[in-house]
Amino acid sequence: MGKFTSEQKLLNLIMEGYWWKCISKKNDRFADRDINDLLEKFIKSCKTTYDPFDLNRSVLNLINSQKRKLYKTMLNSGILER
Repeated sequence: MGKFTSEQKLLNLIMEGYWWKCISKKNDRFADRDINDLLEKFIKSCKTTYDPFDLNRSVLNLINSQKRKLYKTMLNSGILER
């Protein structure tokens, strides 16, 4: 197995780390909607393509500094912790 690139590591943190945990929350019926809204608004604010049917591709369209900012925004949202 090869090494992950910075881009792959960021994608994993965002989509498998935070996003997946939010949409899988059992006791918060709004977490799925809230994290998807956050993701959509952030990506659109970066003036890049947002495809609600391919969120991984939508995140991959961001440059790495935007991915880091998105991850920080997700962490600061508190969606996972509530």
